[in-house]
Amino acid sequence: MFEEWGPGQSQETLIGVYLNNELEVNSYDTLSIGTKSATLVDAPEIFGRAFVLRSKYLILIHNHPSGKAIPSPADKEVIEELRNKAEVMEVSFLDFIIVGDRSYWSLFEEESGGEYTLGKA
Repeated sequence: MFEEWGPGQSQETLIGVYLNNELEVNSYDTLSIGTKSATLVDAPEIFGRAFVLRSKYLILIHNHPSGKAIPSPADKEVIEELRNKAEVMEVSFLDFIIVGDRSYWSLFEEESGGEYTLGKA
């Protein structure tokens, strides 16, 4: 799945990584495949899968076909919306990662700069 991403990838894709209480991966799924500049982010689907999988933690990974691993204004808006919904759903939204050509951006690294630790999501 991830090997397909890179300079040749022409569509934005959103992947959800669902983790259990011990931060072990329960599942990962392609949630959306969009256009070269946008993809659908459906909060009920994202959090519904977390509920069905009994996942306490969630990481979203999203590519930018432009190659620039910088969050767009739309990305920032979606991140804030998902954070708010995660609180209501009692799911810890650990990270939103954007993958570019040879770089990435991580919300968690930007805000916290550290490693994931149990109990400190």
